[in-house]
This record gives sequence, structure tokens and C-alpha cells, in this order.
Amino acid sequence: MRWVKNWIVGVLFVILFVGSVLAGDREKAFDALENDDFATAISIYPEIVDELIFFADDGDVVAQYTLGLLYSNDYGVEKDYKLSAMWYRKAAELGFGPAQNNLGVLHSIGLGVLKDVRVAYMWYSMAAVEGVDLGKKNRDELEWFLNGFELNEAKEMARRCLEQNYKDC
Repeated sequence: MRWVKNWIVGVLFVILFVGSVLAGDREKAFDALENDDFATAISIYPEIVDELIFFADDGDVVAQYTLGLLYSNDYGVEKDYKLSAMWYRKAAELGFGPAQNNLGVLHSIGLGVLKDVRVAYMWYSMAAVEGVDLGKKNRDELEWFLNGFELNEAKEMARRCLEQNYKDC
């Protein structure tokens, strides 16, 4: 009987010890993510991707954006521009400016989405509205490559997107 008690105490100790180590790793990994150190975050705590997916599915724009970064840059997950675009779009439709800018980048060169400079211009414009300086810079630079018809069309798309609060853009 005594051995059962000792065994239970031992198992509980291992569970608590391992749990506290993993909790520490988890915290260090999220700290690394906050500092844009994706490689460290994933090497410390590989489960972070699953946690990000959980939060992203629940509507967390930072998790959605971070997943977009991971998938477009091959950070701990296989590079997949379609998944990157999907996560950026989810965050972009919730008004997250950095995701709007990055979605514009994908559209401007056709990575994971159809190449469409008008759509790229629209997303850059949305990022600019959200205060992302790089979005404004990208939009203004892209404007030089659009003919008059494309520019008018892109501006109209941006106007509608803004009116629809970033939905169905």
C-alpha cells in the first residue's frame, strides 16, 4: 500500500515538474514571438503553432497575422503562401493594418493569390487608413505602375472595401 502512495506522489511530482518547465517554455516562446524571433519561439515550444491556430480560429487578429508571417516566411512550418494569404485575409478583414499591407504584397506579386495590382492597391490603401506607413508607401509606389483606368478601378475598390468595413473586399 505504501508503494502506491509513493508512486502517486512520484507521478504527481513529475507532472508538476514537467508542467512547470513546459509553462516556462511556453512563456519564453510567446516572449520570443513578441520580439519577432519566430525561430526561437518555435524551437523552444513547437506547440506554439497549434496554440496560435486555436487563438486565430477564435478571431485573434495578432495570432492570425503571426500565422500569416510564419507561413510566408517558412518559420517552423512549411512555406505555404495560400495559407499565409488566408490568415492575412482574416486579420485584414478585422481591420489589422499590418495584415492588410502584407496581403497587398501577396496580391502585387501573385503569391498564394491571383496577381492583381488593383487588389494590392486596395489593401495597401486599407493599411494606410489604419495608419501603417508602409501601406501608404507601397500604395503610392504602386500607383506609378497603374494606368488611369486601373487606378480609378483600384480607388473605387478601396472606397467600397472601406464602406463595407473590410468585409468581402
